[in-house]
Amino acid sequence: MPLPENKIDDYGHIAQKAGVPSSGEAGDRKPGRQPAGNQNSEHDLTVRLLSGDMEHIDGIILAGSAGIGAKDLYAMMRERELIEKKFRAMSMGYHELKYQIREIMRTLEAAALVNATDPLPRCLAEGIFAAQYLLKEDDLIPDTLPGVGLADDAILVKRVVARHGRELVRSGRDF
Repeated sequence: MPLPENKIDDYGHIAQKAGVPSSGEAGDRKPGRQPAGNQNSEHDLTVRLLSGDMEHIDGIILAGSAGIGAKDLYAMMRERELIEKKFRAMSMGYHELKYQIREIMRTLEAAALVNATDPLPRCLAEGIFAAQYLLKEDDLIPDTLPGVGLADDAILVKRVVARHGRELVRSGRDF
């Protein structure tokens, strides 16, 4: 089901109006390339994310975490080794990102241990979104770009931690 025009999907991409090509005919674009209008929208979204506009970053987090539930929590627990693998593949740096996502993962693990159920607290839903975003290679700034690929991931993870503080590092019995 397509998102309404100008809505943000789970990974911070702006949806186009369903059925309306953004430039030229649908057949005019090359396979694997986004329509020009969508590229501009994603570029604008990336610029706003990197500018540090907290309201916009919060919008990405809220849109991305909407609909996240217990099934996503348990799916993330099955993927926790992928996060550690991603950390090992990272170059030097990103120490704060590594620390923050590990804290989020500890909280998610504690919630899973006590069999957290829907509806999940907002801090858990947003923590799951942050972990999912980190695992996605092709997000607003592709993670494969040397030196900057994880900048958007770091901004979103840092903001999720700032939004929830100690709630993301409390014990599982609280869920």
